[in-house]
Amino acid sequence: MQHWFVLLLKLAVTALILAFFIRQFDIRSMVHTLATISPYAIFAAVIAVLAQSLAAAGRLVMVVARFGPRFGLGDSYRLTLESMFFSQTFISFLGGDALRIWRIRRLGLTLPKATSAVVLDRLIGTLVNHTSLLATLPWFLSSKVNSSIKIILVVLAIAGVTAFAMLLLLGSDRGRVSILNLLPNRIRAGAVTRFIVDISTVGRDLLANRRLYWVFALSASISSINIVIFAIILSGMGVVLPLAAGCALLVPAIMEIAMLPISLAGWGVREGAAIVAFGALSLPADQALGASIAFGLIVAAVSLLGGVLWLIDRRQTTQMSLDLRDG
Repeated sequence: MQHWFVLLLKLAVTALILAFFIRQFDIRSMVHTLATISPYAIFAAVIAVLAQSLAAAGRLVMVVARFGPRFGLGDSYRLTLESMFFSQTFISFLGGDALRIWRIRRLGLTLPKATSAVVLDRLIGTLVNHTSLLATLPWFLSSKVNSSIKIILVVLAIAGVTAFAMLLLLGSDRGRVSILNLLPNRIRAGAVTRFIVDISTVGRDLLANRRLYWVFALSASISSINIVIFAIILSGMGVVLPLAAGCALLVPAIMEIAMLPISLAGWGVREGAAIVAFGALSLPADQALGASIAFGLIVAAVSLLGGVLWLIDRRQTTQMSLDLRDG
């Protein structure tokens, strides 16, 4: 019951945000803006999303190998596409991560280890995306960008650095013990605290595992592809290249905001962030909205492939069970 309540709440938030945009912008104008995107740009963006998914699959293979089982790249790519589909249809990225945990557990891992693998994969991606934000921050602070945008970027930067510092602190034995000693006995013995302690292995991996350097390299390519996709879409709309590139550099901040689990697949939240961020660089609101919608539609279109693969896999699993039962 609680799950359905949360899902309905997020559906309502998404609907309210999108309804606000529909009232603020003329639908015909919005459709016209999307229609101005070059077909070549759309094709290039689709190829970029597929390449990004392959990089994400490679990263997952390396992360899962850290916990023991061998996970083939083909199987990982399939799972990545399927998780994209679930991320579109359920609560933000959580639906896709739940599917990944379930599938990785079938490799022979315990639930805590499978969860740790997916959390590690997710956190590395977020950390690298945040690093991209930090890398572009000096340029934005020295530019003529609206002061409110500068404040938002600084707050995001500080919050991200603080969160990852706490994770690394939990990853060290001394830091974890120090934090636990500050908690009341009742909270210290709770299930949530035990789960956080188990997940602190992620912090230890970030601190000690040198093999994760290659994982960080793949994550950098994934974050960079998001920037490239927006630049392609904006250029396909006819936006001049310097402005398109400047707006694209704000994408890491937009993606972090869109990850907040308050809407479905980031819809509405991503569009609002894009209008505010790109508008600070003088990009018209209809083009900022159109670029974000186009990005979401392209990702959703690619994720449909994952939905088809999931249905095929479900049928194969059901047929296998029937064959075993008949045999």
